[in-house]
Amino acid sequence: MKTTGYFWLLSFAVAAFLIWSREAQRAALPAADTFPLLLAFPLFWKLGGPWHLVDQETPLPLWPLMTALLSGILGEALGQGFWSALGWSIALGTWLKARTGNSRHRLLLLPLLGFPWLVGAAGGLGWQFRESASWVAEKVFTSGGFSIAREGTLLSIQGERLGVEAACAGLGSLQAMLLAGAAAASIELASHRRFWLCLPLLFVAAWCANTLRVILICAAALTAGHEFASGPIHGIIGWLVLSLTFAGCLALFRLWGAPSVRHTIITGPAVAAP
Repeated sequence: MKTTGYFWLLSFAVAAFLIWSREAQRAALPAADTFPLLLAFPLFWKLGGPWHLVDQETPLPLWPLMTALLSGILGEALGQGFWSALGWSIALGTWLKARTGNSRHRLLLLPLLGFPWLVGAAGGLGWQFRESASWVAEKVFTSGGFSIAREGTLLSIQGERLGVEAACAGLGSLQAMLLAGAAAASIELASHRRFWLCLPLLFVAAWCANTLRVILICAAALTAGHEFASGPIHGIIGWLVLSLTFAGCLALFRLWGAPSVRHTIITGPAVAAP
């Protein structure tokens, strides 16, 4: 590989470090929720390999690079890490395709999910997860005859005040589940056209897991008190829900990727053995 190749790889590494560290600071989540996301990058390298970089350098296609640049500018202007991470992933995929001749479009989902952008700034996807989960919890407990009031992500159930905050809503672990699900889909559905269905499915599954987690934690607070719900049971409920959700997604991906078996029934007159 020529010197320019090392320059490109170093540039991608520096840009990834700057974007990742900034988004991790914005998310303000525990290291246990953000550091597992770094596995996305070695996973991408491992699942996409072997990599054979050619010495002959061809011009990079203009439109993908322009798309990556515009996405990065949009992310910086809006302060939303998703667009910055998307621009970085598109740029990386464009360069690798030009230098290896192979397309890794599906696997680019892994580095995209490796940046902690899900929580992000207020008003982002993380906020939508939290607010919609609070709304569903309000409807569930209201239908159960409980006295409940909601203001945004702040719930008051039977006088018990509960806030669905970013740090306690499990959004960091949710993105880790999305990453694990995307890796599982890359393995089970590597060349299957149903692979592209996994992304919306994973987001729906992540939303359902987050909502169920909020409801169960609220139920624990009502039955055993706020102190109990905010203790070790808080993490146990979260990881149990996420594990069951991931197991369900993995089973579905394996079912989709399993080769179909055709049974042919031949009807006709029996032939007597001599």
